[in-house]
Amino acid sequence: MEDWTLESFKPKIKKGTISPVGRNFVYTSDQTASVELPVAVADVILLCDGVNTIHQILSRIHERQGVVQFQKVVQTLVSLIDSDLFEQDPDLEKFKGKMREVQNGVKLQKETFLGRIRKILPFFNSKELFARTLIQERIESNSFFSEFSEEGFEKLLDSCEVVVYSKGQFVIEANEQPSDIYLLLDGECEAVGNGFKGVIHKGSFFGEGALMALPIRAATVRALETSKVLRLPVSVIRENIENEKHLEVLRRQIIVSQYFGSSNHFAGVRPSTIETIQRLGQLEIVGSDQVIFEDGDRTNGLYFLVRGSVRVEVSLEKQIDLHQGDLFGEISVLAKLPRTARVVSREPSFLFKVSLEAFWEVLLSDLNFAYKIEQLCEERLADDFEILQKKNSKPA
Repeated sequence: MEDWTLESFKPKIKKGTISPVGRNFVYTSDQTASVELPVAVADVILLCDGVNTIHQILSRIHERQGVVQFQKVVQTLVSLIDSDLFEQDPDLEKFKGKMREVQNGVKLQKETFLGRIRKILPFFNSKELFARTLIQERIESNSFFSEFSEEGFEKLLDSCEVVVYSKGQFVIEANEQPSDIYLLLDGECEAVGNGFKGVIHKGSFFGEGALMALPIRAATVRALETSKVLRLPVSVIRENIENEKHLEVLRRQIIVSQYFGSSNHFAGVRPSTIETIQRLGQLEIVGSDQVIFEDGDRTNGLYFLVRGSVRVEVSLEKQIDLHQGDLFGEISVLAKLPRTARVVSREPSFLFKVSLEAFWEVLLSDLNFAYKIEQLCEERLADDFEILQKKNSKPA
């Protein structure tokens, strides 16, 4: 049985009537409970019929309006919850709790039995921490390894080793000879190199330099807390590939996974959502001083800044530098408008691009993530509003 998700819930509003009040309307249930809402969210009321899931409601609003104002949808659903306007349902309390989490922007953290157990697991034999099937699932989540033959994959599993590192202990030291790549199964690590410093979160591969046959490591990685790391020998990986180009494919996949594992924009985002984005996007490598898009260009997608930096030129007076871990192009994607700024690479950079249609597919499937992205757009748009307004008012 699949895990329950917010997007799979089918909210059903109590029967009632709609009365116009200026630019708003009042929805009153037969039990006299009522709420006043903007006319713009009337579709939400109409679609909460117990038949449509949250995902279908978002999709239909997108079909009708071309965009979805996720924050207004969330505020509307919370207002309906506060006014006790939903019919009883076995999953109603779960729905209420998840909506509170979305609105608050943080997940409730509770100390559970399993949470306590995980704290003491490092003191046991590391080989017992992750069953072979779990390790297999973690490795196979990377499409590169899913193409291994059954015999080759079993050999890779046999050669893997789970190692537990205590807080402050080094996983990789700069200048040592590389022979393995790593997958962080649990915990958090920090990578420090020449002009680079970043956090490695659970689920991320690292140490990809070993795939390039480099003589020494260029960065140091240490555990920020007790961490469980899966070590994968590169020699075994090489035995199961056709040529060196396949290693470059794996290296790029690892670089992309590091972005999603360390970017603040994806903290707390569902793993399935991140996996979908990684599947739908494409890595692009650009040189220094290369124009990514021009102000006024037609919108064709969103960019995640995996490595390097770019300059966002909103106007002659305002230019902003974005660095590894950031994203750009989101305003025109959500509003379906032409580009609102010119973006140029400041150095050789890795960009992960997701098309307009593909990113909307992601947003409609994860309300929590969509809410976060819309908040980011709102903040950036507020900072640039006066500049954009002046640009828009200039005669053609």
